[in-house]
Amino acid sequence: MPTDFLKKILYTPAIVASLLLFALLFGTFAAYRIFFYQYTISHIELPREAMLLGFQFDSVAAAYLMAIPVLLFIVSLWILRLRNIFAYVTIIYFIIVSLIVSLCIAADESYFKHFNTRITKSIHLWNQNMGQSLEFIFTDQALYPHIIFFVLWTLVLIILSIKIIKKTMLPANEIATIKPKIITSVILLLLLIITMRNGITGRPLSVRKAFTLNNAMHSQAALNPLHAYVDSYTFVKLTDMNSEVALNNVRGFVNLEDTEQPGHREIIFKDSAQHKNIVLILMESMCAPMMGYYNLQSKLTPFLDSLSHRSIVCKNFYSTGIHSCQGIYSSLYGLPGLGAMHPMADNNAISKSFIGLPQTLKSKNYATTFFCSHHESFDNLGMFLRKNGVDRVFHSNDYPASEKVNSWGISDQYMYEFALSKFDSIHQLSKSFLGSIITISTHEPQQVPPNTVFKARAKNDFDASFEYADWSLQQFFAIAKNKPWYSNSIFVITADHGFVIPYMPGDVLMQNHSPFILYDPSLNSIDSILPTYGNQADVWATLMDHLNISYTDYGLGQSLFSKKSNVTYFNRDAVLCAIDSEFLYLNNRGFEEDLIALPSQQKLKVEMNKEHKKKLKEYATSFVQSAQWLFDNKK
Repeated sequence: MPTDFLKKILYTPAIVASLLLFALLFGTFAAYRIFFYQYTISHIELPREAMLLGFQFDSVAAAYLMAIPVLLFIVSLWILRLRNIFAYVTIIYFIIVSLIVSLCIAADESYFKHFNTRITKSIHLWNQNMGQSLEFIFTDQALYPHIIFFVLWTLVLIILSIKIIKKTMLPANEIATIKPKIITSVILLLLLIITMRNGITGRPLSVRKAFTLNNAMHSQAALNPLHAYVDSYTFVKLTDMNSEVALNNVRGFVNLEDTEQPGHREIIFKDSAQHKNIVLILMESMCAPMMGYYNLQSKLTPFLDSLSHRSIVCKNFYSTGIHSCQGIYSSLYGLPGLGAMHPMADNNAISKSFIGLPQTLKSKNYATTFFCSHHESFDNLGMFLRKNGVDRVFHSNDYPASEKVNSWGISDQYMYEFALSKFDSIHQLSKSFLGSIITISTHEPQQVPPNTVFKARAKNDFDASFEYADWSLQQFFAIAKNKPWYSNSIFVITADHGFVIPYMPGDVLMQNHSPFILYDPSLNSIDSILPTYGNQADVWATLMDHLNISYTDYGLGQSLFSKKSNVTYFNRDAVLCAIDSEFLYLNNRGFEEDLIALPSQQKLKVEMNKEHKKKLKEYATSFVQSAQWLFDNKK
């Protein structure tokens, strides 16, 4: 092929525009990747293989975004009158793409710090609360760099893409003969297809490839944020286990009779029932390592630590998920969350009825209340809880505007004081009560509320917020112990979920490991540690057991007082986990399985521990698949 002819083909506006626009997109992803490696995960030593694979994912993501422009450019080669129209269509397309790419990158870095995973569809759990979410974003100073990046880089992408398209596609220097048009079209299509596939031979590059790195953090680091987000829509369920097999397995795990069915069990206690008041406190992001009781190096929670030594404690207790909505749902209704599904706002969930701790106690003449700092519409709390056994949901509309301290509403201290006043009112009606409280002060951005007498010892806001949460709880108990209903009450303190602690990046349990403290003033400062493993789905059964209240159990939880197996399960959106005293098992959609030795947290080869892996996998998948079956068949 003559040199002049080749130059003419290669310098065709369609090819030049395609290459430049691809370079712009790939350069954006690559620049973010370098930043991500150098700053976000600087504590992780990445192998060269993971780094190179990451740039391949960036190339594939950029190629997919180029599919529409390339096709438009090819058509414009053959239909000249559409060239200008297609050029302007491409400009509009790139304006939209620029917004999406910049937004995805800006959100991914913060999302990864919070959840140790690339951005997924679970970010849309809060779509119904867009106003509250936007207020949180624009009032959190830690997110300002992300907002600035989003605005500036979106403008940069838009300006550069418009310049490229105008300089290459709008000038009238088009190929007139058929042969170069054919060759140009073929070159563009081949380049597009090869780049989208990441090569000619073998399978196209997919998320599955990242999990061949055999290290969860290396796999996540290699993924492209946009690619990972889109791919997250390809999974719905955490397990494909047959439901009948799963139900039979659960029947064995919880020692049911052949005639008993998981999700519908009659629990009868011989001893007389104690209809004590129940105060259930879900502390925001209170992962166990933040407490000195679990981590001797932590000095942030002296009151919680001292209370633990006067209570019944389960040291191996875990949140079923990594979102507040899942923690509330599991703790009150005895069922695990299902992956990234919102258990209280999913279209299927809101059409069903759930009998759990609130409805059960309501049938025993309890008054049932729930307290949150924000508006009840957030996470669909008001509608869901009232429909499923909660008499009254107290939220931002019930508190004085002067008590609002940030975008999430009131402080822990005021919420406790408010809850105490409502408990007093219920007690005057001679009724027992269930009071469920979810705190907020340790939610991002972790800051001590202004106008408080509390003085932090910690030097940073993150630690100070946990000190404040502990202090506020201490104030609550200081007032509560003088109440007439106090001695006839039990107090349960746990977390909605854990948190990725900035200075403990290597802890593989902190996203789910939570305290479980059951304090009963009538037990005279008992110091008891439950030897079993449990999760939030066990809260309902445990409380009914402690109070000897017979009931019908519609969940999958087990009483921590009588549970036989020292194993439990939880999930992190797409990652299904199971844990016992020896190992933590992680299954990422079946693509990747990790087995981590405890307490050393050293990663092991799964193939060398097949029997233990099988045991943990079967346990977790059986409970989650049974929960899926119960959810699907619930009326």
